[in-house]
Amino acid sequence: MTSVLSKVRKLEEYISLTNASSLDRVLGLTIDKLIAREISRLTSQKAKLEGQLVDFERKYSLNSKEFYEKFERGELGDAMDFVEWSATYEMVKNLERQLATLGEKGDNVKHYMDLPNAPHHLHTVEAPPQPVFDVPNALTVLGRIEEEKGNPSGN
Repeated sequence: MTSVLSKVRKLEEYISLTNASSLDRVLGLTIDKLIAREISRLTSQKAKLEGQLVDFERKYSLNSKEFYEKFERGELGDAMDFVEWSATYEMVKNLERQLATLGEKGDNVKHYMDLPNAPHHLHTVEAPPQPVFDVPNALTVLGRIEEEKGNPSGN
């Protein structure tokens, strides 16, 4: 069976050989769906692991970042809980890197990757991201259009 990476490379080669602007819209939507599915899967894994981190933080009255720094410096010993906590923290950080690679930000604000020039929120040093404007969800808009088609009178 062909590996996923080799399939992606074939697709990349195909796209480079064709006129990218004439690519099938369905292909683009399919890739978007695959990325969204992977983001959802990774986000779910991350949430489970973050729940485990919260349990450790409560048990030892220490936040995970501080714990990890102390553990890496050898200040806390090698108790099994600490080894597990450290591994869990590293898995969360790895998932965050994977999500960032897929375009998912860690600030819990919806990002619209297909609207790169339309600012949907601002990042500031002293405050969490602030919305600039509300970008409608494309699926919601399409759903409303379909509803209107089925009920032309709007009732």
